[in-house]
Amino acid sequence: MKKNDAVELFVDFCDIPVKKTRIAFGMSKMTVTAENDVGDTEYGQLKYPEFIEMIGRVANIKYEETT
Repeated sequence: MKKNDAVELFVDFCDIPVKKTRIAFGMSKMTVTAENDVGDTEYGQLKYPEFIEMIGRVANIKYEETT
């Protein structure tokens, strides 16, 4: 899933500000080995485990807003 698609999904579905959603995206990314060789393609895409982690991070953000 691309970065913009993931951010849009959680902003629309969970009603969370874009800034917090982008932070959740960045924090859910795994380390990229040989990042000089990969370019921007690896950073702009979410893999399945990263997507699952982003769901957890967004849920945590949503929970913090209720308390």
